[in-house]
Amino acid sequence: MLDHNVFLLVFAATFALLGAGIFLTVAFRYFEQPRQTARAMVREAEEDIVFLFDGNDLIDATKMARSLLRARVGDMSDWDRFIAFFAPNFPQLRRRLATLSNSCSVEIASHDNPETRIVAECWQGLKRVSYVEQSIDARSSIERAKKVSTEDELVTLRGLAEDAPLLMWKEDETQTITWVNKAYLAATAKIDADRLDKWPPSRLFQDAPVSTDGTACTARLSIDHDGIGKHFDVTTLAKGSEILHFAVDVTSVATAEETQRSYVGTLVKTFAHLSIGLAVFDLNRQLIVFNPALFDMTGLPIDFLSNRPDIHDFLNRLRENRMTPEPKNFGGWREQIAALETEASSGTYSERWDLPSGQTFRVTGRPHPNGAIALIFEDISDETSATRRFRHMIDTGQAALDQIDDAVAVFSQAGTLIMSNRAYAALWHSTNPGTLIGSSYQEESRIWQQAANPSPIWIKVQNQILDPENKSDWKSEIRLADGRGIWCHISPLPNHATMVRFLPLLEPVFGSVVRRKRTQVAS
Repeated sequence: MLDHNVFLLVFAATFALLGAGIFLTVAFRYFEQPRQTARAMVREAEEDIVFLFDGNDLIDATKMARSLLRARVGDMSDWDRFIAFFAPNFPQLRRRLATLSNSCSVEIASHDNPETRIVAECWQGLKRVSYVEQSIDARSSIERAKKVSTEDELVTLRGLAEDAPLLMWKEDETQTITWVNKAYLAATAKIDADRLDKWPPSRLFQDAPVSTDGTACTARLSIDHDGIGKHFDVTTLAKGSEILHFAVDVTSVATAEETQRSYVGTLVKTFAHLSIGLAVFDLNRQLIVFNPALFDMTGLPIDFLSNRPDIHDFLNRLRENRMTPEPKNFGGWREQIAALETEASSGTYSERWDLPSGQTFRVTGRPHPNGAIALIFEDISDETSATRRFRHMIDTGQAALDQIDDAVAVFSQAGTLIMSNRAYAALWHSTNPGTLIGSSYQEESRIWQQAANPSPIWIKVQNQILDPENKSDWKSEIRLADGRGIWCHISPLPNHATMVRFLPLLEPVFGSVVRRKRTQVAS
């Protein structure tokens, strides 16, 4: 039973392999048939000029046809080489053959000989192209086609050389000029008009470079052209016993480079006298400009800065010198670098760096033309110290003012409340003390008048505060709505500021009103 099953399995496998082989053979013959048929058509026309293309690739051609395309060199496809060779006789060849996919055949006559034609046929996706001249044999046809193509190429090259906008000339081994183009003659006419009708013309570039190893070499030379200095990039190339020269006018480029160098030099000289540190990084984030103040502030070596480090190396070196805020971890430092570069590119980076040494830098990032960025380092240690001292003085003065029992408020000349104490807030803002600093006199006066009985002194107080010429020391009694009596004491302060104090009156004793005298204190 087992042998029988093995026999059936082997038989089935053999049958499957045989069927697959037959299928592949039939399929290969089916798909290869158009190509073989097309190749057979080419071989039948072996004595003619026939090409067979599959897209841009030449897959077969007659012997005569192949000899034509060998004349073309360069990185061109087979189809482009075919077009380039026959285009001089058939100017619209590429456009006409492009319609071949829409029609089965295209016939194109030469522009100067109707009997000379190109016949193209479409065959199962392939293109069969024939060159036909009925009046002469195939070999003569080949020679004629080569001659026409060569003459057309020669005319084109001569036209390019003669009409090129750059100066071109040729010299022999003795440096005697043997040929020049129109641009060279035009330049000679403006520089040495006396030799315009003489041959050879003047050598405009006496120091033209000379190639010793056969390769092209280039140098920038200057001449007095049309009354002004002109700059040219002169390239020399040796060809056999002759030397070819090409001169391109780069005056505008040289002028721009000189202007740029002058501008950079001016900037460097200007930055050299600034007390702020400056570091400019180009599009590739390499340091291209820095000033002496940067070296003085950061202590980075001059040779390190002169080697054009990138922004990451620059900032890492600052960190090693303890000239940056110390992050908690290296990952945080890398995030700081990325944020600095990104924000500086958009002009939004501005941070205060509190350094371990006690110094304080203000670092600002600004975008520059062509993708560059500039980092500006300002040492604001003295400013920060003065601000801290001033803040300390203000806090101390405020604490001392809060210890006074009298309600005190200080107004600027513009009528803005710039200082007050806790007693003032308790007297007038007991329900909602909030933040009083910055409120206007009108707002405070409204609160005073709502909590007190009507009195004409409020107009006098307003005039005292808002009028810089009306400054005097005076006081007047007012009565609050709850019956309490208080003194309102007005005193001028420096810078046209005004202090308003509210002092309590002594309560009545045994039917007689005894008022506490505070005139000496209010001065």
